[in-house]
Amino acid sequence: MPSAPLDEWLKAHGAHHDLVTWSAAFGSDWSRFWHECPRGDWLLALAARVGVERPRLVLAASAAARTALEGLPESETLPRAALDLAEAWARGQASAAACRSRASELERYSPPDPALSAVAAAALSALMAVEDPDSAAGAAANAAQAALFGAGDCALLSLLSYAQRETADRVRQHLPFEAVGALIGSAGAPE
Repeated sequence: MPSAPLDEWLKAHGAHHDLVTWSAAFGSDWSRFWHECPRGDWLLALAARVGVERPRLVLAASAAARTALEGLPESETLPRAALDLAEAWARGQASAAACRSRASELERYSPPDPALSAVAAAALSALMAVEDPDSAAGAAANAAQAALFGAGDCALLSLLSYAQRETADRVRQHLPFEAVGALIGSAGAPE
């Protein structure tokens, strides 16, 4: 395990700024960082950078990508099949050539639903980690994005409505109507 502070090590190894910034609080305590890290994509990026054995990395990326399959219709078989193949490769039961071929299929797959596209991207990232360890982090990042895109419109509208109400209430705390009402007429607004 490197003895350098995490943020310095990560920066030197090309990690994204958000990960470098967040990791600074951990100093050189890699174990604590690992156990407290809130994001799978950061963990997979670190695992790739420290050289975790590729089969284990692919299994971890596939497990992260599988979280996106929950809302996947049964008729959408390509992402699930891609993850099955990546896991088979990790167990020594499939070839890298078969993974490349399936990855090409996934790259051409273009569902109109952004949630399905994110699921496919998660599966593709896990599958590409067979040959490119830096792709592993995309499995978790895209799975999280699939969850976001898969949230029902009602849930998003409720969240938006709540946020709008909350901001309005806070504005009113600092700007009661009396402070604004007196200015309305002088601002050229209709009376």
